Amino acid sequence: MQIFNVDIFYKPIKSEVLVFDYNSLKFAKKLFPQKKLSIFHSRFDGASIYILIKTFLKSGFKNFFKNYKINFFSFVKPKIIYTAIDNHKGFYSLKKIYPYAKYVSDQNGIRDTKFYNLMKSNNNGELKYFADVIFCFGENEKNRLSKIINAKIYPLGKTLNNSIAKLKIKKFQFKNLVYISGWKSNMPRKFSDLRSLVQVVSEMKRNFYFIERPSENFKHLLSKLKKYDCNYVLNKDFKSNKFFQNSIFVSENSTLLYEMLCKNYRVIFLGKEFVRRNNYLNVRLKTKGPFWGYNMNRNEINDLINKVKNFNQTEWSQISNKYSNKFLTFDENNLKKRAILNNILNKK
Repeated sequence: MQIFNVDIFYKPIKSEVLVFDYNSLKFAKKLFPQKKLSIFHSRFDGASIYILIKTFLKSGFKNFFKNYKINFFSFVKPKIIYTAIDNHKGFYSLKKIYPYAKYVSDQNGIRDTKFYNLMKSNNNGELKYFADVIFCFGENEKNRLSKIINAKIYPLGKTLNNSIAKLKIKKFQFKNLVYISGWKSNMPRKFSDLRSLVQVVSEMKRNFYFIERPSENFKHLLSKLKKYDCNYVLNKDFKSNKFFQNSIFVSENSTLLYEMLCKNYRVIFLGKEFVRRNNYLNVRLKTKGPFWGYNMNRNEINDLINKVKNFNQTEWSQISNKYSNKFLTFDENNLKKRAILNNILNKK
């Protein structure tokens, strides 16, 4: 039953796995495909009438939300409390109020310094935040997390990306340049880079595709480039498998490009955000590299595209694997993640 967009139910499902936050559910289904899953709505977009009443009768309104969590967890009796909202500060304090489960955090996106600075500012030199297991994207993220959270940390990539098979590229033939938009309507955009890209691709006589960010339509901007042949693709219609064999994918700093890189797809990061963000991870990158650059003119963009295009497949695989191990690794079908989780569930 829904009341004011809040999912109201009577009792939670008793389960070995409790999913913390509804938005973590799609990740949890990949890692626990045979398990019945219970959900704790951390944003209170859902609530149990039974637990609400029980909490009020036991302790009234004093520390109500904290006691609601304790009563909810105690009713479900999970072995694992799992979240893919890896930047939820409160998750890393839950062990203090309910110590009877194993807490598992699973990174779902590239992070800047906001979350880490928040956690460090509350640490006072001590590791006050805790999880039993953290799955993160790569080795550099592991190093950064180890300084703010007490946990066993495994760099095993992104769960949803791991569940998509890594396709073998036999012979790369450059036919398309696919721009993965990270643009938001409420943020500034560097249209000049896009114009230069379109012009260069047009001169190369290749196809140009603009893939919109979910719920962010910029088709009107491409009308400024109508003299060039630009293909606008809705996010819901984009299938990377259609392009992987013969395309170079370009973005400023989309998580999707990191996912493609670990599968040896040809990518270019165009913009300073890629360098700036990886400097947070203590990966000291130069302003230009084998597949990235910023503040480039048309000729430099042309040279970078040609550089990425001209690597043979062995060379490109070596380059992409080298950097993927730092940024975002690939755990095929989440076999390593699932083995770790099954080990927890099978312990008596």
